[in-house]
Amino acid sequence: MAMMLWDYADADTSMQGIVVPGDTVPTMFWNAVIQRGDKVALRQKALGVWRPVTWREFGAAAREVGLGFITIGLVPGEVVSILPVSMGKPGYETMTGTKLIMEKLNQVIMDSESYGVPHSSPEGYRITAYYAQRLTWSGEYFHAVPWADAAHGNSNVSHGCTGLSDANAQWLYDFTLVGDPAEFTGSTFPVQAYQTFGCWTYSWQEWQALGALI
Repeated sequence: MAMMLWDYADADTSMQGIVVPGDTVPTMFWNAVIQRGDKVALRQKALGVWRPVTWREFGAAAREVGLGFITIGLVPGEVVSILPVSMGKPGYETMTGTKLIMEKLNQVIMDSESYGVPHSSPEGYRITAYYAQRLTWSGEYFHAVPWADAAHGNSNVSHGCTGLSDANAQWLYDFTLVGDPAEFTGSTFPVQAYQTFGCWTYSWQEWQALGALI
């Protein structure tokens, strides 16, 4: 039995029917690296330009990170760092569930008018956010929020993003890669597959049910 690496809920119908064998996500990933090699796995924006990343490059990056962990003596399950954050306040709760880092932007303009809230509103804003890492299409990010440093680790004050100090946001930005999963808990508002790179929003049983058998 082999499962699809991509499920049929994915909007990119060109990927349907491409089957990669494996009974776990890591196995499927490494089989895709072997089988797809120089085909494009994803595109990452750098300095405003979308750059293709091949499966071979994706695998090399994953291997480099894993070997780096081993080199510095880390073992599976070990905590690398604890970073105080502030997430969405009541009415703007950060979604629960597993989201993938979709793109990394050294800085991005965030504007409440993009979703209909004028700057004159008490909830209006227009800011430049640094060390920004997109988590959902609707606009949840990791990013630096130095003006809310007093709230990090003790209260939620954002409009849905996960805010960190400048130093911690930079550390996380340098530590992560596009495609890394980020797991969120604590709200009753679950993320849906269409709102992020959706594969990690499913349980393994749900993922298997979405697959194609050969």
